[in-house]
Amino acid sequence: MYYTSKKHKSGGRIYNSELYMTKEGKLSIYNMERGVKMREFTSASQIYRMEIYLSSGIRSRAVTTKEETKRIAEKYRLEKHPCEGNPKYKGDTQFIYDELRRTFTNIDWDSRFPNHDGKGYKRLVYALLYGENKCTVIKKEEQNEI
Repeated sequence: MYYTSKKHKSGGRIYNSELYMTKEGKLSIYNMERGVKMREFTSASQIYRMEIYLSSGIRSRAVTTKEETKRIAEKYRLEKHPCEGNPKYKGDTQFIYDELRRTFTNIDWDSRFPNHDGKGYKRLVYALLYGENKCTVIKKEEQNEI
C-alpha cells in the first residue's frame, strides 16, 4: 500500500486519521513523473540538422525526407505521438545526446556542449538555433536629465 492511516479510539468510537503517503509511494510517484518528463517532444528534423551541424559545422535549415525521418526515429528511439498536423515524436533527450556523442567523436564535447548538469542536449539545441557564442546583454547608459 502506498497510503497508510492511523486509527485511534475515543469515546468508544474508532477514527481514522488523515491518509499520508509512505516512502515507497513517494518514490513510485517520483519515478513515474521522472519517466514522463524524460520522454520529451523531439523533432526528427531538428536531430537531422544537429547531425549536419556536428559533421560540417553548418547551421542548416534542411528538411528531412520520410526515409530520413524513419532512420532517425529508429536510431534515436523516437516514438510517434498522435496529434493534429505533423506527426511529432517523443524521445529521451539524454539518450539522443549520448548517441550523438558516440557517433561524432571528432568534437570536444566536454568544452563545447558539457553535460555535467544534464543540459548538454539543450546546449546543443541552442548552438544549432543561435550559434555557440553566448548571448551578451547590452544595457543602455542612463541619461542624465538637465
